[in-house]
Amino acid sequence: EEIVAMDVAEADEARARRKRPGILSRLVMKLSIAPGIARDLERANVALSVPEYVLIMAVVAAAGFVFGLLRGSIILGILLAMTAIMFLRLWVSRRARLRRLAFARQINDIINLLVGSLRAGYGPVQALTIVTKEMPPPASIEMGRIVREVQLGLSLPRALDNSVERLENDDWSLIVTSIKIQSEGGGNLAEILETVGHTIRERGRILGEIR
Repeated sequence: EEIVAMDVAEADEARARRKRPGILSRLVMKLSIAPGIARDLERANVALSVPEYVLIMAVVAAAGFVFGLLRGSIILGILLAMTAIMFLRLWVSRRARLRRLAFARQINDIINLLVGSLRAGYGPVQALTIVTKEMPPPASIEMGRIVREVQLGLSLPRALDNSVERLENDDWSLIVTSIKIQSEGGGNLAEILETVGHTIRERGRILGEIR
């Protein structure tokens, strides 16, 4: 079932890449702010493309401007348009922040599942697949994305680096670094992650005492 689900996901992604974007979409993607918007949407796990997000932003800004005009003030319309855009950006930013906090609370469970899977004889990608199956979002979504990227041809280190960029979590960055070092230099990854997990828990305890 997992293999079939991954095949379906790969086929969907391939079809999405084959779709030829419209002229407006291509113009939007050429904007200097497009990469930043794409990164923010990815971190917030918002299922919108950059052109779709920009279109929504334009619609809410236009709605605010028209409302201000109906109230008899161009200045009010401009202020409402800017406020609407700001609230939309704040919504995406808040969603990304809450998602990062939720992932941070799952770190210990992720490590435990990875260690258990590795001790059972699974490889790193298989262990990540088990985390995808056993953990709730956002951990399952992020681990599943790593596995899909590997299935689509990316190397495991590159897929892990992409997840670090999305999650902006120091503990996960430490875990990823450990996996990459083990893949290059060898060693018992389960023991390494167990040590990393102990370090993360102790750091969290000390930070809690400081707070």
